[in-house]
Amino acid sequence: MKNILLVNILCCFISFSHSASSASETSVDKDVQNQPISAVAAAETTLEAQSSALDSEHEVFVARLKTKQEKLAELQSDLSKVDTSVGATSSRLEDGYSKVSDIWENTVDQLLEVFSEMELQSTVEAPELLPQPTDSEDDQQAYGSYVANYKKFGSHKSQLVEERTKLLNDLKVKNFKLLQDAGTLRAKFLHACDQVGCDRPRGLNEKNVGILLREIRVVPLRFIAGGLSKWTEIKSKFASGLDGWIDLVRQIFILFILVVIPFFLMRILSWTSNKLDAIKKDLISKSMLDYRRRTGFAVWISRLNPFVPSVGMIISISFASSLIRDTDFKELAIFLYYFQIYYIYRAVRLLLTICLEIIFSTGSIDTVKQQKLRIKRSATKISRLVFIEFILLHITEDTVRRALAYQMFSDVIFWVNIIFIISEAGKWRNEIC
Repeated sequence: MKNILLVNILCCFISFSHSASSASETSVDKDVQNQPISAVAAAETTLEAQSSALDSEHEVFVARLKTKQEKLAELQSDLSKVDTSVGATSSRLEDGYSKVSDIWENTVDQLLEVFSEMELQSTVEAPELLPQPTDSEDDQQAYGSYVANYKKFGSHKSQLVEERTKLLNDLKVKNFKLLQDAGTLRAKFLHACDQVGCDRPRGLNEKNVGILLREIRVVPLRFIAGGLSKWTEIKSKFASGLDGWIDLVRQIFILFILVVIPFFLMRILSWTSNKLDAIKKDLISKSMLDYRRRTGFAVWISRLNPFVPSVGMIISISFASSLIRDTDFKELAIFLYYFQIYYIYRAVRLLLTICLEIIFSTGSIDTVKQQKLRIKRSATKISRLVFIEFILLHITEDTVRRALAYQMFSDVIFWVNIIFIISEAGKWRNEIC
């Protein structure tokens, strides 16, 4: 009986001890759950969330870019299917112009959107770097892993932005190439269509206003997209091995020569101009020729001498353009062309000044100086106006070809010139009459 009682007491004690132990473990688990998450762990969680957001953003960008690439491929396919036989009937020309014009408009809209709306930089920012903790050794070890992941996030973000830039630049280049092809064909159809009197929207209407706005908006992109296209070609040479490098070195050497030549040429032209001045002075003071002949020679030298720099630069730029046209830098020939036009403008201004001096020459010595100033002002205004008009038309033609904007600018320039001629003629009415 005593043994049975002792066994029961022992069992109760064991059961009580087990219950106390379980309660103690449960209490410890609750204490662990109630402890706050460490700052390093929280920062790691935030960084993982930002990394996921970065990948999602990139996927959205790539998907949007793919949609535009598919649309561009569709437009290219549509353009290749257009019947380009311009010498066709009026109805076929009208249909061809309508199709090409629609392709051109869609290409312009996409190009403008690619340049203005496609965001390269990521909007997902890395969270602020957590300062190193000084509490426990476990936190410090976790912090080392956190810093490594933080650097990995920055590197991954830079890599994605670089990938976006490459994809977007490739799309811009292809888009601009299609714009040029469609613009050339569109201008061709427009010219042929106007010759046979096609039924197309004319004058100021909603359709033509929309086209004009597109043509005007796309003109500034001519140089940006052209330069980007050329840079893409140069980068492909870098990646094509030794042959590509050798070709680039050759072309860069040609470019270097073209940059250096103008400095030497300007010195030569300056020396030539000074030499002509010296000859003129010698003719006046030391020449044995009779007064009338040496005065005539001196006058012609004084009139021709100002043309030396401009004519010399015009010839040298023509030579430089012919050299650079066969290289990957041939787009620079466009800028050389505008430099050449500038020197042509200077030469025309001088020639116009001489012509006006001959036409409006006066025998009154008192009014010679004042009249020369008036002639110079008129010559500068006329030549500057022609220069600006020519550049405007050339840039427009080079970008959107001879289409609606070109025709509109031509009409505006015609009436501006009429008004300008009437205005300038009024200033010389006494001499003309």
